[in-house]
Amino acid sequence: MKQYKTTAAALLAAVLIGTAPATTVVASAKGDAASIQVLADAGGDALPLQRLADAKGDAASIQVLADAAGSDVAARKAEIAARFRELDRSAQAGYAAAPSTDAPYAAGKLDAAYLQNGLAALNFARSLAGLPEVGLLDEYVAYAQQGTVLMAASGYGHTPARPEGMSEDFYDAAYKGTSQGNIAYGYPNLYEAILRGWMADEDARNIDRLGHRRWALNPSMGATGLGQTDNLFAMYAFDTSAAEPAYEAIAYPAGAAFPSEIFDGDYPWSITLNPALYAAPDASAVTVTLSGEAERWTFSQADTSFASDYFHIDTDGYGVRNAIVFRPHGVARYEGAYTVTVNGLATADGRPATLRYTTTFFSAEDAPDRPGESDAPKDERPSPWARAEVERAAALELLPSGLDGEYTRAITRAEFSRLAVTLYERVQGAIVPAAPFSDTSDPDVRKMAALGIVNGTGDGRFQPDGRLTREQAAKILDLLLEALDEPASSAALDYADRGQIADWAAAHVASVSAKAIMGGVSANRFDPKGTYTREQSIATMVRIWDRLGL
Repeated sequence: MKQYKTTAAALLAAVLIGTAPATTVVASAKGDAASIQVLADAGGDALPLQRLADAKGDAASIQVLADAAGSDVAARKAEIAARFRELDRSAQAGYAAAPSTDAPYAAGKLDAAYLQNGLAALNFARSLAGLPEVGLLDEYVAYAQQGTVLMAASGYGHTPARPEGMSEDFYDAAYKGTSQGNIAYGYPNLYEAILRGWMADEDARNIDRLGHRRWALNPSMGATGLGQTDNLFAMYAFDTSAAEPAYEAIAYPAGAAFPSEIFDGDYPWSITLNPALYAAPDASAVTVTLSGEAERWTFSQADTSFASDYFHIDTDGYGVRNAIVFRPHGVARYEGAYTVTVNGLATADGRPATLRYTTTFFSAEDAPDRPGESDAPKDERPSPWARAEVERAAALELLPSGLDGEYTRAITRAEFSRLAVTLYERVQGAIVPAAPFSDTSDPDVRKMAALGIVNGTGDGRFQPDGRLTREQAAKILDLLLEALDEPASSAALDYADRGQIADWAAAHVASVSAKAIMGGVSANRFDPKGTYTREQSIATMVRIWDRLGL
């Protein structure tokens, strides 16, 4: 769960909504036809048409785009894959001018290339939803950058107080950066904050409205601004300078093909209906069916538990009103084609309507560059900073099969266990016996349990496919060192965000930091709730090997 991600309240909602023309549905900026079909009814039976008819028999001015089956899926996959690979997923913030979070305050200036990479991530998400790209506006970039400095100085939130020594002009601009858009804390870079934070919105505090996602996918937004100071992020989202494109609905995920790398199993699905074409959805009438190749779920207003299948309708003005949110419980990963059917809708003039679309998940990393090429997985090189340690890990036989690629991906609990067991057995020269968990038979997880290094999340469960947080990694690394007869350190915690570190993890974070096994994400921040990548995990195993003098 991402705990540090909030969106501004629905201020200026009337301005942002406006009146959308009831014209043709929007297609992707790259030419992809959104996979949405509408069946409307003027007299009780669903019309088998791809165009709505009004009660008088005249064609309404709503053009329905082709279903995914009618588009060139292979070409679209290749196009998405090429664009995905252009993104630098491990980019680290650099500054043309450094920010100052103490008086005298200075906004600083992010490197242009880093800003453009963040913008490319945002536009990648918008293109998948069939929306036009946005640009960077210097004024908005200044708001966002000053906003992150304000949060660093005064505290995280949309309405931080003016700190002593900050000028009124600086504060006014910074306040726009925090209060008029999305903010986030704890991600390694803008790419992650955008695609894994704001576009995900999967946590319990945001799933009911998906405000970050809806601001990012606001069709009338023509420009934005992005900012970062340490691991604080801001995105200006209240721009309405673009002529709103014609669209039926904004769905995410959607389209003929969708990259699985940016949509995890616990992420919610969303459909935002054009208010000019649809009446506000009635939660008591709307049902959603999600059908995969071997699974099927039906959602209704009865599904209100975050811990189970979830459904909600939100009509507040986060960019566009009329959002339908649904999420199956317990999905590890989406693969293949899924069809969404929404029943119980009504058009703006009161006619019943059903919305249906299909999207196919695929690995953009493994997809061919051009249709007809081989689908064989492509090697992903580790980030430059990690390359030497990854190569050493391979040479030392510390890199188990299956973890020799996709180095920048967030590591799972089971994968981290595999790395740790590989190191332990290499050092000790002996096989570790296994202990049971109720939800996994993974031998490495069970071996870690036998060593007393992991104990699951309660009720005998381990959640092997769950993402490992940085504070969880610190605890496992510290206990692994103890199992290898390396005593814990009692060093003090000096990180500025130490108050965010869980009590059960604090001593372990201090210990591995003091031993230079695992450091912070910056000079003074540890980011305890952030994700830990494969390459970071591999590097820590090599550092333990070196510390043991092997």
